[in-house]
Amino acid sequence: RVFLEAGFVDVRVTEYVIPINVVDMSIGKLWLVSCLDALEANCLRLLTTYMGWDPDKCKAACEMAAREMANLAKNPEKSKGLQVKMRVVIGRKPLDSQPTDLAELLGGSISPATDSVGGGSPDPTLHPDDEDTASVVASPPRETVGLGSA
Repeated sequence: RVFLEAGFVDVRVTEYVIPINVVDMSIGKLWLVSCLDALEANCLRLLTTYMGWDPDKCKAACEMAAREMANLAKNPEKSKGLQVKMRVVIGRKPLDSQPTDLAELLGGSISPATDSVGGGSPDPTLHPDDEDTASVVASPPRETVGLGSA
């Protein structure tokens, strides 16, 4: 619906069901690895900033959840129904159509990271909380440390 209201045509929605399992060379195994690797990254800011969790306790909880999910996927009986449903929406916007502000169409941004775009932040890719660390991230390292043995 949002795509159509934004002026897209030929909109198609395709849903994929990806079984999460550890069968060798399966897309489900790759998806499981991706989910396990991304768990902390997806949870840390949300749980610490908005739910008040301690960062160390959040990391420990994410590790425990990842272990439980991996163990569940390894169990042939319990992993039978373990799956991810992924919906892909594809549309075409005609060349002669007007640009659409999707945030306006959706009733405003729900992401704090995009709320400051064009606002007070000198770098629109930064969340306001990250502005003080931007110079640290952007500056080159002062000393190069080798990882291998000499």
